[in-house]
Amino acid sequence: ESFYVCDENIDYDQNMNWSSRNVWPLNEMLPTFKQSTIDYFNAMNILGYKMNEYLGLSLNLSLNYFNVDDIFGYEPQPVLRLIHYFPIISNVDIGRFGAGQHSDYGIMTFLITDGNQGLQILYNDEWMNVLEIENQYENEPVIIVNIGDGLQRFTNDHYKSTKHRVVMRESIHRYSAAFFWEPNLNAIIKCVETICNDLKE
Repeated sequence: ESFYVCDENIDYDQNMNWSSRNVWPLNEMLPTFKQSTIDYFNAMNILGYKMNEYLGLSLNLSLNYFNVDDIFGYEPQPVLRLIHYFPIISNVDIGRFGAGQHSDYGIMTFLITDGNQGLQILYNDEWMNVLEIENQYENEPVIIVNIGDGLQRFTNDHYKSTKHRVVMRESIHRYSAAFFWEPNLNAIIKCVETICNDLKE
């Protein structure tokens, strides 16, 4: 099960006839939930723009190549998904997973977990466990970055989208927060011109 959060700063009445405003739990039930979630959302937004800069530099493009109005600069559509996995042990043989194999369709996904194992990525045709790494700074979580299909297309396969799944090995409740970094709705996802002729295996 999951709880979706979109950008509180977007005027949905004016610009989004396909969506609506966030619906929050009652304050009496969870008094700090809304503000804490918005603060986290905004922090991930800042991270997204910074990652766009690193991405541009890694491809020998300008610092703000991906932050221009046509891609991310006008009104990007990030989504935060707060996920709860039920304590049901997976069975790979019969196809029972916490989450089945997939890749994210957007640009990047910033993911934090509660530290319980379960996330796997496909690497060289083998499933690998994504382990929590002890961070050198106290009380700072590890942020896992998944590459999405949109970024693979932008970069002509220089960056490959991350196929991943969740395999529950224990009967425990597992929680994660996935922030999907998405461009403007009218952004055209096409190969960056300077690398369009590069072929990647």
